[in-house]
Amino acid sequence: MSQKGFSVGPTTEWEKHKLWNDDPIMLPYKQAARTGRFAGYEGPSTRKAAEVVTKYIIIDMYAKAVQGMSAEEAVKWAHNELVKIYGA
Repeated sequence: MSQKGFSVGPTTEWEKHKLWNDDPIMLPYKQAARTGRFAGYEGPSTRKAAEVVTKYIIIDMYAKAVQGMSAEEAVKWAHNELVKIYGA
């Protein structure tokens, strides 16, 4: 309640809460638990998974390809970064 829908719990049970009637501009977030995914999805949500997200490895992989690096090299770069985090 304190965050008025800006932070949604990871369960669809929150869709029933009365806070969604307070501010109609927040209604798109009402079903966030249905489409949102934690770092690591479909695997476990771990520190290592969060590190991949916070270092923007997947995003940077796409950016490198868009900026001219070959797709194969961009994937190889991302793989090497993931190995640094997860190990071989």
